[in-house]
Amino acid sequence: MKTLSPDHPAIVNRTTIYQKNVYDLAVDDYPFAVLKASTNRKLGKKVHKTKYRGRPLYTLSLVARETCTTDCEHWFDCYDNDMPFAHRFRAGPALEERVAADLDVYDRRHRRTGYLVRLHIIGDFYSPEYVNFWERQLSNRPGLAIYGYTRHHPGTGIGDA
Repeated sequence: MKTLSPDHPAIVNRTTIYQKNVYDLAVDDYPFAVLKASTNRKLGKKVHKTKYRGRPLYTLSLVARETCTTDCEHWFDCYDNDMPFAHRFRAGPALEERVAADLDVYDRRHRRTGYLVRLHIIGDFYSPEYVNFWERQLSNRPGLAIYGYTRHHPGTGIGDA
């Protein structure tokens, strides 16, 4: 894993080192789905175990460090540092609108099998409201399952959401 120095511009500016692959959906015309079909060898294209076996897998990446807590144990050696080709999305209402639109498509496409979304291959939950967004999606979409990780610990606004 590539480790950045404390004076690296990505550390100083709290962002990714791969700026050309950052999309702000409020201003950028991004013609593709933001929830990507998994092409990761480690994750696979479908779930192979658990009650979700056989479900297709989709992923979402946000902008590293812009959405992360500064006390993250991987602030300097972030997984993002070794992912130059990933498309990263800026946090905010425009992202949530596009995610909801993608979920509408996947609800129809996978109405019989359901599907799984791996949240935040890069990045993290950015607000309690965003956590609540995902809670609403789970409540309203019976075919949707999600999983992911966070560095927002209990006792913080996002960690307690």
